[in-house]
Amino acid sequence: IHLSARQYSVNHSLTMTVFDKDNVSSDDSMGEVAIKLGDLASKSVKEEMWHKVQNTSSCSNASGELHLKVSLVLRRPMCLSRGNKVELTCGRLLVGLGWPVLAGNRPVDLD
Repeated sequence: IHLSARQYSVNHSLTMTVFDKDNVSSDDSMGEVAIKLGDLASKSVKEEMWHKVQNTSSCSNASGELHLKVSLVLRRPMCLSRGNKVELTCGRLLVGLGWPVLAGNRPVDLD
């Protein structure tokens, strides 16, 4: 899942809903697991662990656990000009190339 910085909030949750599989009728919700993005960012939730399945509005007797491996990577895009410096505090640097889009939202032809 990719979220832009404008969409991200520590109060938002990543929710996984568990369904059964019915061949004759519609699938039924068996519960859900919700993880707050803020808990992932602060590492108060381990990246890989078992989560208790909780009741939902359509399932009042949820039981069991769901094993999930989830991580949250926060990235801050920046533009640098020649001579500018930025201190790296995380030990990793990801580099992407960008250029302006042509008029009419046409992509740039690189060949």
